[in-house]
Formats: sequence, C-alpha cells, structure tokens
Amino acid sequence: KNQEPIPTSKLVLEEEDEEFVQKALAGEFVDPEKLYLTNLHRAQTGKSVIVPKVIPYEEDKDMEDLYSHAGEVYLQKMKMHDQLLSALNDPNSGRDKNEFCKLMNAGLKKDQQAIEEATMDLGKWIGDYLEDTGYNPHAQSVAIKQMVLSAFPPITRDKEYTPENIEHALLRSRQVYNKYLYHYEEQKSNDWSWSDILGTGASSVFYS
Repeated sequence: KNQEPIPTSKLVLEEEDEEFVQKALAGEFVDPEKLYLTNLHRAQTGKSVIVPKVIPYEEDKDMEDLYSHAGEVYLQKMKMHDQLLSALNDPNSGRDKNEFCKLMNAGLKKDQQAIEEATMDLGKWIGDYLEDTGYNPHAQSVAIKQMVLSAFPPITRDKEYTPENIEHALLRSRQVYNKYLYHYEEQKSNDWSWSDILGTGASSVFYS
C-alpha cells in the first residue's frame, strides 16, 4: 500500500532552519517572531503554514513554564497585527489586499486533515485540563460553554479573509491579545504564583 505524502504543514522546507522548524512541529515553545516570519514566508510562497503537534495534556503538565511565555507571545501577536495593518494601509508597501488575503487563506487552510486533527487534539487538551483542575466538565458543560464564550469572543465568523473583512479581523484579534496581555501583566505585577492564578487570587477575564 502506497503511503500518502507528508503535507508541507508537517515538513521542514528548503532553506528553513531545520532545528527551529522541527521544534515548532513538535509543539515546543519557539521564538514567536521567528515562527511568524517563517509562516508568513510560507504563505507568501503558496505553501501551508506550520501545523504544530498538540502535545497531550498528560505530557504537558508544566503549566508554569508554559504560561511564563504568554506575555512574550501576546506582545508578538500584537506587533504582527500592527505591522500587517500598517502595510495594508500604506500605498507604498507593495502589499495588495486581494493578493494578501488569497495567500493567507491558502496558507492557513491548505491542509484540511492537519487542521481537523489539531483542532480535535486541542479540544481534548482543554477537556483534560478542565477535568484535572476541578471544573467537572462532564457535569458543567453549559457553564463551561458560557465561560468559553466570555474568554474567546468572535474575531470573525467569515470562513475566509477578504479585502472587506481583513482589517476588522486583525483589529479584533489585536484587541483580544491586548486584553490577555493586560491580564497577564496584572498577574505578574502582583507576583501571583500559578496556584494563585488557578485559585481565588486571580481576577476573571471577561469581554463585552
């Protein structure tokens, strides 16, 4: 039986930093700016972005280390959004909205099987985390859905980026990361431990 070819979303491509991309593919934390630039170059050349492995929750329990990088990631996401918004509104940038949207849609949606697998694996990770940290998701599914709606407001309900929606989606996404960064820095300034964040010491994040 012939094996199906490995999709580019799961491969190190020519001229990429092999060690860096292998770490990203394995689901390890990597420099967020370098990851963004790698994925942007992939999208601009008609290739799929990297789809990292979702490390199972039982193998990924060092929450303190995972969360320690959150501020760095949020800041990079905001910087990325600012750069894209600036380029899309600069007539001298050479960035065409139509072409940019086509490339981003192709890069993000090229490997549907990898997308579905990663989405399912991430859902399993979240469910395992909730079960392990006292939320009893099996008995509180409605409340947890409501909490998810509060924590993850819609960025866009459109299935693809278009010249008409791209700026609004970027601004909305930036707003979400900004609020998470504020929450992260508030916790850090109060010198809360991870147990404090999970306990009564943390303020909740809600979005209107």
